[in-house]
Amino acid sequence: MNLLIADDHTLFRDAIHYYIQRERPDINVTAVADVYEAEAYLNEQVLSGSGKNNVDIILLDLLMPGMNGMQGLRRIKLEYPDIPLLLMSGMASEDDVKNAISLGCAGYFPKTLACDLLLKGLDLVIKGEKYIPVDADTGRILSSKKSENWMSNSYGGVLSETANDIHDRWVQFRESSLQEKHRVIDEQREHEDVKFTKREKDVLSYLVKGERNKDIADALGVKTVTIKLHVRSICRKFGVKNRTQAALRAREVNI
Repeated sequence: MNLLIADDHTLFRDAIHYYIQRERPDINVTAVADVYEAEAYLNEQVLSGSGKNNVDIILLDLLMPGMNGMQGLRRIKLEYPDIPLLLMSGMASEDDVKNAISLGCAGYFPKTLACDLLLKGLDLVIKGEKYIPVDADTGRILSSKKSENWMSNSYGGVLSETANDIHDRWVQFRESSLQEKHRVIDEQREHEDVKFTKREKDVLSYLVKGERNKDIADALGVKTVTIKLHVRSICRKFGVKNRTQAALRAREVNI
């Protein structure tokens, strides 16, 4: 199994890497610091000729540079739809998890998860199952905060107690406070503007009016296939699935 982990906490990332390599040497782990490095690594695999399947599972931290809410997750899922994508967090809300699942995530790993259960979860996901921990008392998605009584809903009914809690290590390893974390992420979002070419902006101006590709092509004096390529590029940069969503996003950011 080839696993790509993206998390901006160096010591936590290294601890996960070390644990997996020690317990499961059959899992090849590549660890990067943020979404941008993850995207660069995935692109390198394609350009090198090794193909997208060189990565079997992607594990993304919720709060790190490049995520921008769920935009980073959307971009990677759109570009690599066949690779199972997992959300990992020490502070995700239930709504965050549900949103990630709705975007195509194969599961959710809270940082309260026991190390051995993380490995079991990866094994289930590689087999095509989903992995979502559920609180045994409430039946709700497990909180990122520590809990004494929970079960793992892998759609196979795996039950376990929280042992060897990796959350304790994560707390010890944190390099900044939660407030500082949010400040950095908010600052990153403010400066993370989507860059479009002049022609892409021209196409966007027609998309927000609801024009068809053929009409846009006629207006700009190009072929319809060229407009399709521009629309695809626009969707990729926005992290959306179709032209309608791209038009709505363009209105939101006043393009």
